[in-house]
Amino acid sequence: MKLTAVKTQLSNQIARQTICNVAERNHASAKAFTFKSSRRLLDNPTLEDGNYSANYTDDSSPLSASFSSAWDKIPARNKLVAACCSAFVLSNMDKVNMTVAVIPIAHELGWSSTVTGLVQSSFFWGFLLAQIPGGYLSSSLGGRTTLPPAVALWSTTTALLPLTAGSLPALCLLRSVMGSGEAIAPSAVVDMLARTIPKESRAGAVSTAFSGLHIGTILGLIASPAIISVYGWRTLFLAFGAVGIAWYFGFQALMDDIKRQEPELLDLLEAPKTSSTPSAVSSNQPLVSLQGSPHKTGKGMSVTKVKSGLGSLHVPYRAMLRSQPVRVLMFTHFAHNWLNYTMLAWLPTYFTDTLSVDLLHASQTALLPPLASIVTATLAGRTADYLISSAGVPVSVVRKAAQSTAFLVPAALLTFLCLHGEAEDTPLVDTLTDVTSSLSTVVTASAGNTLNSLPSLDITGLMSDEATLTVTCVTLALGVSSFSLAGLYCTHQDLSPKYASAMLGVTNTAASLPGAFGVAMVGFLLDHTDRCWEVSLLAPAAVVLSVSALVYAAFGSNDAVDYDTQDDSPFPWEKKLLQIKDAVGNVAGSFANFRKD
Repeated sequence: MKLTAVKTQLSNQIARQTICNVAERNHASAKAFTFKSSRRLLDNPTLEDGNYSANYTDDSSPLSASFSSAWDKIPARNKLVAACCSAFVLSNMDKVNMTVAVIPIAHELGWSSTVTGLVQSSFFWGFLLAQIPGGYLSSSLGGRTTLPPAVALWSTTTALLPLTAGSLPALCLLRSVMGSGEAIAPSAVVDMLARTIPKESRAGAVSTAFSGLHIGTILGLIASPAIISVYGWRTLFLAFGAVGIAWYFGFQALMDDIKRQEPELLDLLEAPKTSSTPSAVSSNQPLVSLQGSPHKTGKGMSVTKVKSGLGSLHVPYRAMLRSQPVRVLMFTHFAHNWLNYTMLAWLPTYFTDTLSVDLLHASQTALLPPLASIVTATLAGRTADYLISSAGVPVSVVRKAAQSTAFLVPAALLTFLCLHGEAEDTPLVDTLTDVTSSLSTVVTASAGNTLNSLPSLDITGLMSDEATLTVTCVTLALGVSSFSLAGLYCTHQDLSPKYASAMLGVTNTAASLPGAFGVAMVGFLLDHTDRCWEVSLLAPAAVVLSVSALVYAAFGSNDAVDYDTQDDSPFPWEKKLLQIKDAVGNVAGSFANFRKD
């Protein structure tokens, strides 16, 4: 009996094990069938079973997974720099569209050169007035907070511009509002770069971000005449404004992606800075020290969660204005923008007059300077970073060498163009004409690789001897001026990473004067000098650049300054203004009391 019971128990165990094995095999088969069926339905999404139509998506498809993997491998800092670059692309697209569109607009509405210059300069009225407020907002709230609404503001006003074209005051007012939006962008970008990019990589990041200005000029000069010729100038502003609104939503999506990929970088962008001197200089550490109760994040960073907002940061503007390096930087920035703003505003018209070409070919020729600027900006940034980080050259020497190159070479080229009209038959001019003819071949060949895919684009056909000389000198002058990206545009962050954006607002206020008054002055001089471009455009730029190069080299500095410890007391003239204000208030009070009596 015992033996029979044992056999029965053993048989039951074998049966149970067999049932379990069969069940496992059936479950595995079902999973395999489900997977194969899913793949079959993915490959044939219209496959129908009776009345059921299947349409599946597979988020783990090889293409999607490959793209996601490649995107995640891009460092968050690089994505941030690319976003800053794209904002500057839109900024200059919306600037340069008017320089092209103003020609058919002026013809349609009967504007003189003076009115044309006034319309173009009105952009810089708002640009000038919003510099210091924009710098303060970027320092207080952070560039990550101020950049998106700034882009949305100038894009919206760009789209609305055709509605006000018939009224000169309304048009100037709208372009002034547009300029106030664009005024915030440089301070916001500098703030973000100062927070996240170490000194040894700063010039490269700055040159990459600000090269978006040149890319925007190129895209604007390519797209503007094409859109105008097919759809008219009104459609041009509507299209460019829509692109900016799309950027706004794309930037918000990018911030969400950075938060997922590298949240410590987003913390750096959103937390206020509380030290003027960087506490870390490696690429794995932040450039700003933060105050409060820190928490550890990846890559050795210590980031503080601090509430930020208006009034959370005192900006020592008086201390900056008392600082000689800042005053020198203001004049240097003024000189840089004199060349770029006056040239940007008048270059298509200048080429139309001097080369005797139509609007399309003038715009195509105006592509060459920004193309050269992209090349020189990249060269300047990488060279400066190498000299500082690898060769051990002092920062001040590198910055001054870059800035001297950016000013003296363009000044020499513009001076030559001014003298060329009076000395066309001299051996020197003949020699320089031969040299520039050879250089233009290289420039147009390199540009042709980029532009040949575009329809109806013929630059080399413009290159007669006179055209070759003019185009090459202007191209080289504006191209070499991009060495400023390794000079003055890095100096704000060198002097004070904490207040870099506010300081840029100060220097950019002075640098907006060429746009507000210089652009209009060129139009005024053209009307009163029988359209003499040498006197109106070229000679003033050459003089300003030469003087500023000497001032920056002799008195400029890149040594870090703690402006929190500097004298920030009111200026004597402020006290006098307060006395006048009190006196006026007393007089008004006495007059009010007299009327009551």
